Amino acid sequence: MTEQEKLELLKLDLQISTDKVNDRLSQMLKAAEGYITTEGIHLNPYKPEDDELVLMYAAYLWRSRKKENPVMPRPLRWALNNRLMREKARGHND
Repeated sequence: MTEQEKLELLKLDLQISTDKVNDRLSQMLKAAEGYITTEGIHLNPYKPEDDELVLMYAAYLWRSRKKENPVMPRPLRWALNNRLMREKARGHND
């Protein structure tokens, strides 16, 4: 999936119809990828599941940016944990 496609899907998820925040959302997509790899997950650009994981994380970053003590949504934490455990079990060729 291209970066533009990810951006459009993220905007759809967040119900944003303007292009005024595109730069900020693109930055959040990059940050989400960075945070995910910091957790030890090797993202595969050809896996739709990994694209979805990045989109979920970026949406969380957007929604939590103004909260004082944001809590990661359980489905996102579950997806990250499962992806990491599956990768470790298979030797990161996932």
